[in-house]
Amino acid sequence: MVLSRTDRLPRDPFGRPTSPAGTYLMRSAVQQVRDGGTEGAGQSRRLPAPLGGALPGEVRESCPPPLHFPARTPDGRWHWPAAGWYASVSHSGALGAVALTRGGWVGIDVQDEVPRPHALHRLGVLLGHPAGTPASIREWAEAEALLKAQGRAGRRPARLAPLPSWHPGWRPTVSGWWVCSVPLSGSGTRLALAARHPLPVAAQPFPSGGPPGQTDVPA
Repeated sequence: MVLSRTDRLPRDPFGRPTSPAGTYLMRSAVQQVRDGGTEGAGQSRRLPAPLGGALPGEVRESCPPPLHFPARTPDGRWHWPAAGWYASVSHSGALGAVALTRGGWVGIDVQDEVPRPHALHRLGVLLGHPAGTPASIREWAEAEALLKAQGRAGRRPARLAPLPSWHPGWRPTVSGWWVCSVPLSGSGTRLALAARHPLPVAAQPFPSGGPPGQTDVPA
């Protein structure tokens, strides 16, 4: 799995920051993977890890994802069916993140550490926490990543399966999926991933500001 992230928003023709469309972020990530994957066919290389090495891994880049936009399933998941690549995208404020993998459906979520007591209390109820115990931002990000990977994002579930206690790396959930999460150093943001099974992870930043000419990509 390749993670790409950017700390800069795309800008409109007048230079004003705009909210990053999911397709803009995915196109930026695909371009970065392709630009970094020009070494000999079949080679694996370790990519720079802005996650502080918390999610080590190597990614084989001999067959990068296509440049054309991915298809979207009726349940909201992104993929390139003919090429066997899957994607998930998230953004929070000025940070955008994309997961690209050939390992099956994947979910990614980023959440800022900002006060949201009512939402976290509601999530605590859904997760079966003791009465009055709110969920954490880490649980929020992991729950969202799981819902995206499972094709249930945007729905209002009546109940969510409890999440496993945190430790570094991938952790199994009672639903059969796996999650992992890390705080992004210095950003006050939590990044979470979900997949059907543990995947090796490499991370790299987007090019500054994303690829040229991509400020007006439709969502």
